[in-house]
Amino acid sequence: MGIPFIVSGLIVKKQNQDFRTLRNRFQPTFHHEYDNYTQYVPLVATWGMKLAGVESRSSWKELTVSNVFSAALMAGFVNTLKYTTKEMRPDNSSNNSFPSGHTATAFMCATILHKEYGMLSPWYSIGGYTLAGITGITRQLNNRHWIGDVLVGAGIGMISTDLGYFFSDLIFHKNATGTRSTHHFNRYDAPSFLSLNMGFATGPSTLRTADLYDTEEGTPLGMRLHTGTSTVVSAEGAYFFNAYIGLGGRLRVATVPVIADIPEENKKHFDLDNDLKEGAPVNMYLLDGLESDHLGMCDIDLGLYFSYPLSSRFLIGSKLLAGQRTNANFTLNSISRINPAISTARK
Repeated sequence: MGIPFIVSGLIVKKQNQDFRTLRNRFQPTFHHEYDNYTQYVPLVATWGMKLAGVESRSSWKELTVSNVFSAALMAGFVNTLKYTTKEMRPDNSSNNSFPSGHTATAFMCATILHKEYGMLSPWYSIGGYTLAGITGITRQLNNRHWIGDVLVGAGIGMISTDLGYFFSDLIFHKNATGTRSTHHFNRYDAPSFLSLNMGFATGPSTLRTADLYDTEEGTPLGMRLHTGTSTVVSAEGAYFFNAYIGLGGRLRVATVPVIADIPEENKKHFDLDNDLKEGAPVNMYLLDGLESDHLGMCDIDLGLYFSYPLSSRFLIGSKLLAGQRTNANFTLNSISRINPAISTARK
């Protein structure tokens, strides 16, 4: 599973700024340090249950060796990339942003918990990876990492753990295939789920707006607003009471860049401050363009989820959700400059 994380992280690096806009639109002052601790919680849980006598995949020797290998490989991968790529952090504090060490550690610890106790109960895996995901998201909210840093860090943490257990199994001559679950899926199992999604929506579209004039029956601005590539992040989950019906919800946040196009000829003649109507020979201020915020939206939906099992591996599902959309404040500001003809006349 680590490979798709790394590949997706490299792909979305080009959209780092767009995902950061999500943070700046909804949580610009976010600053909490719990991510310094949540990264280690799955590992502490693993060793704590082991000390409490809960049987796991590995013996004490195997657990120690596999964990040491995993940590050494993870640290080696992360630090090699940090000090060769030298990418600046979003807050401009240092140039060791890529990849995220906190996220790599969190997903390494979560994968260790999954390997040791995930076959005993899937809730151990869900809990571990949820904490790892919270750690990665918090690194972005704290403005310490880009989205690409976090995804690649998560992949490194998982791959390092897979390799650590692989080397440990070689040393102790352990047949890893013998530890795999023999559970057979029942088509009538409750299909509860939790999913995290992110993506882009592209394709230029024009927003219809009324034309603007500098004065009554004056010069038209001729503005046309276009939307750019939107960035979307969402979390969705449902708890099913049986194979057919469940209760759940979805949280989705998105930002859409808005670009204002104005004909150059209109910019030259548009009376930005209405000084020409007072008999001024030239415009004091010239309009260079318009600058806009990203349009931010947050959707919260709750409702019923339905499922019909066709077989042990296929089902048909639907959902009935109702919720509310909240829009972030949106501003459109003009960019102008002093008319050079005014400066020349004053000289």
